[in-house]
Amino acid sequence: MAQAGALGESHEARGGAGRSPTALPWTQRFIEALPVSPLWGGLALTAAQLGLGFVYLHLAGGSFRWLPDLVFALLIGAAPAASVIARRATRSCLGDLRSSLDVSDARFEEIEAEVTRWDTAWMRSLGLITLVFVVVVVVREPGVVETYPPGHPIFPWILWMNVASIWLSARTIGHEIGVSRRFSRLGCAHVRVDLLDQRPLMPFARRGVQGALVPILLISIFSLLFVSGSAGEVVPFTQAGVVAIAALSLILPVQGVHLRLAEQKRARLGALAAAIREAEAPVLAARPGEAGAAAAQLHALLALRGQIEGASEWPWDVPTLVRFALYVAIGVGSWLGGALVEHVVDLVLG
Repeated sequence: MAQAGALGESHEARGGAGRSPTALPWTQRFIEALPVSPLWGGLALTAAQLGLGFVYLHLAGGSFRWLPDLVFALLIGAAPAASVIARRATRSCLGDLRSSLDVSDARFEEIEAEVTRWDTAWMRSLGLITLVFVVVVVVREPGVVETYPPGHPIFPWILWMNVASIWLSARTIGHEIGVSRRFSRLGCAHVRVDLLDQRPLMPFARRGVQGALVPILLISIFSLLFVSGSAGEVVPFTQAGVVAIAALSLILPVQGVHLRLAEQKRARLGALAAAIREAEAPVLAARPGEAGAAAAQLHALLALRGQIEGASEWPWDVPTLVRFALYVAIGVGSWLGGALVEHVVDLVLG
C-alpha cells in the first residue's frame, strides 16, 4: 500500500493552485474556452500553423511542401486537442468509479483534481529534454542540412515545425502516463474491490484503453511522413516506442487495483484452505451414510475455491482487450500503409 501516499495527501499539501485551469498550457486553455468540440479547436491550431507557414515561406522565398507541412500542423493541433478530450474522458471514468471509492464527496473532488492535474514542473522538464533531442536530430539529418543548412532562411521554419509538433506530442503522451500512474495509486488506496464482481472496476480498464489511444493517434499522424520519404529512419523506432507506450498505458492504470485483487485472492484462498481442512475432517471420520451434511459443506467450499482460483486479478474483459488490439492495429497499419504508399510512389515516379 506504499503507493497510496500520494493520493492520501491533502489538497493543500499537494499545491491546490497547480490544479487551476490557468496551470494548463495556453493551447489547451484556448481549446477548453471554445463553445464547440475540442476537435474544432485542434483544427483551428492546425489552420493557424498552416497560415503561418504560408506567410513565412513566402517571405523566405521557399515553397510550401503540402504533405510534411500538413502532417506537422496536424500534430500541433492534435496534441493539445487530445489532451483536452482525454481529460474529459478521465473525469467520466472517475465519475463511474465514484460508487466504488471509499471517500467523502469533498475528498472525491480533491482526488479528481489530483488525477487530472497538469504537472507543470514535470512537463517543463520533459519539454526541455524533447527540445534538445529534436534539435540534435534535425541538425544531424542529412536530408535537412544538405538542402537547408543552418544559415538558410528556411532552416528556422523546419526546426520550428519539428520542435513544436514533437514537443507538444511528447508532453501530451507524458501527461497521459502521469494520469495513468495516478489512477494506479487511486486503485491501490481508495477502491473497494470484490474478486468475484469486477464490473465496478471496469473504468480502470477503460482508462487504460483511452490512455493508449493518445500515443497511437499521434504516431499514426506522424507516420504519414513516410509517404513523402521524410523521417524514414525515425518513424520505425518511434512506431515501436509508441506501441510500447500504448501497452504501458493499458497496464499502468489497473496496476494498483490488480495488487488489491491479488491480495484479496491470496487472503480468500488462505481462508478457504483452512475451512476445507476443517470441513473434511468429519467427512473422513464419519461412518458410511453419516457424512451427508459435512460432505455438502465440503463440496460447496471446494466449488467456491474453484471460483476464486479462476477469478482474474486484472479487471479487463474481452471487449476492452479487443478494442485495444484494434487501436494498436490502427497505429501499426498507418505505418505500414505509409511505407506501402511510399513504395508505390517510388515505383510510379521512378
